[in-house]
Amino acid sequence: MEIRPLRQLKSQDLKDLFAQEREEWARQLHWDYREPQRVISAMIDVGSLPGFVALERSVPVAYAFYVEEAGKGLLGGCFASSDGEGQGAEQRLLDQALAALLSKPAIGRIESQFINFRQWPIAEFFARHDFSRFDRCFMLRDCHLEQRPRLLVDAGLRQWTLGDLDEAAQLTVSAYASVIDRQVTYHYQSLAECREFLSNLVFRPGCGTFLSDASYSARDRKTDELVGYVLASRISPQDGHIPQITVAAGHQGKGLGAGLLGRAIRYLGLNGYQSVSLTVTESNSAAMALYQRFGFSVHFRFPAFVWLRSSCQASSHQNTCA
Repeated sequence: MEIRPLRQLKSQDLKDLFAQEREEWARQLHWDYREPQRVISAMIDVGSLPGFVALERSVPVAYAFYVEEAGKGLLGGCFASSDGEGQGAEQRLLDQALAALLSKPAIGRIESQFINFRQWPIAEFFARHDFSRFDRCFMLRDCHLEQRPRLLVDAGLRQWTLGDLDEAAQLTVSAYASVIDRQVTYHYQSLAECREFLSNLVFRPGCGTFLSDASYSARDRKTDELVGYVLASRISPQDGHIPQITVAAGHQGKGLGAGLLGRAIRYLGLNGYQSVSLTVTESNSAAMALYQRFGFSVHFRFPAFVWLRSSCQASSHQNTCA
């Protein structure tokens, strides 16, 4: 098996591999992955996406890519076709990607958020590289499952607008201050990173195509302060997704999250969508309980991983560690 940098190939060279990847996303997650692949393909063709490809007899059988930004690395995807399965392609590709990221002292954090479809020892691989593990759940619900209407206590519901973005970022950073998801992804750790994350949900197709008509904000009736919001997207013509739902800490436990979620799902059901999905960290017991009460069930489990460069590691290249 030959490993080559992704920049040495064009997206056309990966068309069969991409086709298998789309089939897996559709079969296992009800997700039309064509739009994210268009973005990936465009970046490959201009040579701006770092990563590696595994080839067997000159045929691509697996690929992995990563992203670097402001001292952080993100392993954005790793997929092996049926031809590459069982040959250690994933390990070899991720070894290369990790080596590239770890060689840069400025990289202080590396996250792996991609969904692993193939059966290979992914947990053991990341444990060897000192990553922390967080189990995640992809949950699914029938849009037409009967639900009780929820009243929003002391809050008025409005359709989401771009004017809500800055307040939503502030609310999210505050609400996630003590939630496990803050450890899983850096997006919840600062206002600037959270704003960029929410902007990507709205303007980019990574978590589906944003549906403004199915997204809502909740504001305090007296102060007009933003106290909660839900964002929805389309991941296939029949399937919706909830990439983000947040309620202010002081307003939790009052039915606000259920009210927002119910409104988004009701819109999806009335507009021809058959199912709705979301992802959640399994140890976030409060969120898990809400979603289960709301009729969501675990459809797919996958691990996320986080590596942090210790102060000793960061300075080891200067021989200053005790």
